[in-house]
Amino acid sequence: TTAVLFREEISRLQLELNQEKEKYQNVVLTCTQLKEALRKKTQKSDAADLLELKLKRETEKCQNMEIECNRLREVLSHKTRNADVSESHEQENYSLISIKEEDMSYDSSSFKHRN
Repeated sequence: TTAVLFREEISRLQLELNQEKEKYQNVVLTCTQLKEALRKKTQKSDAADLLELKLKRETEKCQNMEIECNRLREVLSHKTRNADVSESHEQENYSLISIKEEDMSYDSSSFKHRN
């Protein structure tokens, strides 16, 4: 009878031990899954950090290109203004030359008529 009680106690303890082993294996499995999830999140976070850095670099490039475009626009505007002024001066010079030629033509024709 004592032996039977011991066997029953041993069986109960073995069952309890098996249940505890199963709980432990579930905890280990959960820990492994959490570690994997954390690793994946870390990878995603690292990838996001790299993308953010790339975006920052590209944004800086765009800003530099915009600055260069504005500079070139200003240069073009300045050259256009200079060309307009030069053309205006050429028109004035052409007008003055035309007036002088007309004056000379008039003077020579009146000189011919007098002779």
